[in-house]
Amino acid sequence: MISIHTLELTLSTNSKEFNNLLSRAYKMAKQYKHRVGYSTKHTSTDVRVDDFLAPYGITIEYHNCNYRKMIKFRVNPSEVLGGSDLKLWNPNKENIKVLIKLLDNHISNYFNSYYELNDLVLTRVEFTANLDVGTENVSTYINLMHKIGKVKKFSTKYNKFDYTTGKIKKEHSFDLKGNTNGIEFTVYDKEAELEKNGKWAKAKKAKGILRIEVRLKKRTAVEKALHNFSDKNDMTTKKQIKLVSQKSKDIFLDTFIAIIPYGNFYRLKDAEELVCASNYKKNQKIKMLRLLRLIPEKKSFYLALKELNERNANDIIDWFARLDIAPITISKREKKKFLKNLYCYLKV
Repeated sequence: MISIHTLELTLSTNSKEFNNLLSRAYKMAKQYKHRVGYSTKHTSTDVRVDDFLAPYGITIEYHNCNYRKMIKFRVNPSEVLGGSDLKLWNPNKENIKVLIKLLDNHISNYFNSYYELNDLVLTRVEFTANLDVGTENVSTYINLMHKIGKVKKFSTKYNKFDYTTGKIKKEHSFDLKGNTNGIEFTVYDKEAELEKNGKWAKAKKAKGILRIEVRLKKRTAVEKALHNFSDKNDMTTKKQIKLVSQKSKDIFLDTFIAIIPYGNFYRLKDAEELVCASNYKKNQKIKMLRLLRLIPEKKSFYLALKELNERNANDIIDWFARLDIAPITISKREKKKFLKNLYCYLKV
């Protein structure tokens, strides 16, 4: 199932209004006994976090930047609707309507009706899917994703230094960031991520979960996604939330399909045998076999296709897809000799 994991709603203010609202937030924290304090996540800038709406799945951040003052509401729709990070909401007409109503009420109440949902701007949306691939398969799938490497319009988010310093564990995630499109794509071990954050009880429930996220991190990326389904430039924030919720599968798959090749994963030798046994013409097989060899050599699906120097490279990808074979192959170091097509786990 594909869902929305995070919505970010932003209110931009002047310095005077920002300081007044922040001062009010501290007074409310003292009155209602919740936390307002400096963020441990944003250490390079002045960001305060207000937990007033945290029980409802909403985190409030006061960003005191030099040239811009912003109040951001980071919303987990599943939690707003009574679910959890592992029990994702399945967007439909009714629960989208409930979500928007609840958000409007929470924001209006927080600002004492001075601001409402439509006064905020939808600046970020994160789409997600929890794939139950089995505990023994999670790390192998992540290693296969690393073989994809660089992708058209995307670069790897982390480098060798990040991995060698232990900042990021390569075996736990595969991360891409858009060169200019404001989109991030990540595949990671949900159990390992929860354990890293000390959430041991939740981690036990996340065994075998391969988490995939498509993050529209900039307003321009959100606008482009909206314009793919509507040419209206004056949509209210409520209508924008409704539209991205209704089209969450389409928006997620638009990036997923551009990165993840279709087909089952095999060892190189097995994939070559399947290609040779197919009904394709000899020249087609030669191109397919060459691509199978080039990917581990170039350590990038995209660079391998460039090296192949074929004008209709997408045709070769389609040939593999028709055979239900992914051109990315399983390393000899892996215990697994076969892994199921990732598309089979997506309930769309």
